[in-house]
Amino acid sequence: MAWAYAPRRTTLDKILIDAAVGYGVEVRERFSVGEYVFEGDKCVGIRGGIASGTTVEERGTITVGADGRHSRLARAVKAPIYQQSPAVLCYYFSYWSGIESEEFELYVRAQQRRVIFSFRTEQNLFAVFIGMPVEELPAIRRNIDAAFMRSLDTVPDLADRVGAGRREELYYGASDLPNFYRKPFGAGWALVGDAGYHKDPYLALGISDAFHHAAPLSSAIADGLGGRRVLDEALADYEQQRNETSAIDYEENLAAARFTPFPPRSWQSALLSGTIRRSRRASSRPACA
Repeated sequence: MAWAYAPRRTTLDKILIDAAVGYGVEVRERFSVGEYVFEGDKCVGIRGGIASGTTVEERGTITVGADGRHSRLARAVKAPIYQQSPAVLCYYFSYWSGIESEEFELYVRAQQRRVIFSFRTEQNLFAVFIGMPVEELPAIRRNIDAAFMRSLDTVPDLADRVGAGRREELYYGASDLPNFYRKPFGAGWALVGDAGYHKDPYLALGISDAFHHAAPLSSAIADGLGGRRVLDEALADYEQQRNETSAIDYEENLAAARFTPFPPRSWQSALLSGTIRRSRRASSRPACA
């Protein structure tokens, strides 16, 4: 089994949707949620529809928001944010053909505050990502290609190989990358993925974490709706499990993005606190392009 996989998001999304449909989930494509329905302080459903269609209302015992770091559900319920830190790096990336490269390459240039990684994705393309300090964003935006290539020049061999290839797409960028936890549940609602827990992309943990956290959330909802547990108690355990199993990665990822040594709490102290699990870095994880 590979250490990591790097499908394009369009491919991964279709795989997940098809799998959900196969298990009986109803999928409504191009459906937009217009607002959330409340009875008092409890979220009881949604209103929305497709652009040219009529508005419909759907109600349920629990509404789950997997709608990203700017989650509309999180804003609607005023989900508290904690353990937050502002954006550290901004990222630009694109796709090249004709590059001689390993399946995955990573270069850290702490003195220049740059992280560069390249990996193979679909159609024999190589994605090349560069993380740069977010405070440099205005200068970077004035000439993205020049800033990108100057950063690549900190790894001359890689710069030569990329220069010999062909860029097949535009540059894509991301700078709104805060680090935070949100309370992931409340009266009639829950959050998962980036909606409830977001961090810098440095260690490429986002999709992997979303998968890891969806499992205990699903179990908590099933236990609550099935009458095996009180729903709020099951969801509280989901929050605790999410936080405990992500704490080490969260702090190390933030330290890495700051180009500083990892925090001084050790693997031994994590073991003693009972919060450690088998490192995901030793197992397969998706790193989506």
